[in-house]
Amino acid sequence: MKENTNKLKETAQGMTVVFGAFAVFVLLIGAVLPLLDFIKSGDLFETVFFKYFGAIVCFASLAISFIIMSKSLYKISKEGNPFSEKNIKTFKLSGKVISHGGFLGSLISNSCKFRLNGTDTVEWEGFGFGLMIGGLIIVMFLELLRYGSKVQDELDTIA
Repeated sequence: MKENTNKLKETAQGMTVVFGAFAVFVLLIGAVLPLLDFIKSGDLFETVFFKYFGAIVCFASLAISFIIMSKSLYKISKEGNPFSEKNIKTFKLSGKVISHGGFLGSLISNSCKFRLNGTDTVEWEGFGFGLMIGGLIIVMFLELLRYGSKVQDELDTIA
């Protein structure tokens, strides 16, 4: 049992680094692309705000979600208990942040198209929709995990 807990802690520590690196990478992409377009066009308000704002919201929600996951994995690496109710709620929050950020980013991107008179905004062909679906899948999976955890707790109290 002790050996399995140590493997779990090592895996959680490695995943903490991976999700932290993903968060930094996503934030860099979300910041660099609008900056390059601004340098090319020179129009800060029209280019960056209206053209990229929906995509920036999507990237920011993804980065925030990765930070939440990284923090939760760090706690798991210290405690060694991944199936606690608090950890499941934290990961569920991460899924909700992804889903809501994708929805909000798509909504902003589509409304900014009207401001730009039909000029395409940067949304990367359904990136926001993909985030919504991905976030919902994470939330549904964690709901199943929460149910399994409750059943296991009931079985542990009976035995």
